[in-house]
Amino acid sequence: MKRYTNLQGEYYTKITEAYKLLLRKTTQKPFLEWNYRLLIANMGRTKLAARLANADNSAFSHDGLLVNAFHCFLNLCKVIISRDDDKYKSIDPTYFRDHEKASVMKYDPINSKGVAKYEGKKEFGTISEFFFLSLQFLHVGVVGAIDIFE
Repeated sequence: MKRYTNLQGEYYTKITEAYKLLLRKTTQKPFLEWNYRLLIANMGRTKLAARLANADNSAFSHDGLLVNAFHCFLNLCKVIISRDDDKYKSIDPTYFRDHEKASVMKYDPINSKGVAKYEGKKEFGTISEFFFLSLQFLHVGVVGAIDIFE
């Protein structure tokens, strides 16, 4: 069992390193776009009717892909939510309301619906994007997988 735990730790370390490579300046934009598309394509996993009607989940990505993506973003966020640093203050709570990519996820109950839309372009930092992508991967991937197996 200890060997399995060590292998799993090495696996997650290598996946997180791959994510870090893909999040360099030259590849960051297309990689974040891919992650947004992955979330949008799998938003149906959060709906009970979709899960019951499609018991084998063939219309959605595999649980492992979404859980691994969540794990990688969570590892990247460890720096953000560290108690020894104040980077968490850079998290912009208006992300879901104002970010252009988050607007396609508006129907999701995790977002507030009665808030007025920000008029104008607003830029969000990498810290806010990583934090809220982690939150969405938790909601879509991990919670969806746990709910299916209940």
